[in-house]
Amino acid sequence: MIEVVWPPPSMADAVMPSIEQTFKNHKLLTDKMLELTAVPPGPYALFHHNSYVHERMTDVKTIVTRLLESRKLLTELTQREDALRPKKGLGMENLRQNGFRLFGKKIKRYLNR
Repeated sequence: MIEVVWPPPSMADAVMPSIEQTFKNHKLLTDKMLELTAVPPGPYALFHHNSYVHERMTDVKTIVTRLLESRKLLTELTQREDALRPKKGLGMENLRQNGFRLFGKKIKRYLNR
């Protein structure tokens, strides 16, 4: 017997704490770098690359946040759509038995082929 799990489990909830931990670790690294570097103020590649990494991490956080919000909205809309669907199926057998209306006329003869 096959058991179907719906909706499928998501790892999305585990992503945001990981991103926040990454920001904390980057802050610790930056503080330690500033503490250990005893150079006169000026433009250095190390600090440039460090700020570049921070910008990319912020971009990743923005993208993940938007994906999670879109996924949540899509899930909610799908549930609403399913609630609006009729419970009784409209299969061909049901149409053969009850017919259907086209321009106000009941049509059965074309379904009995």
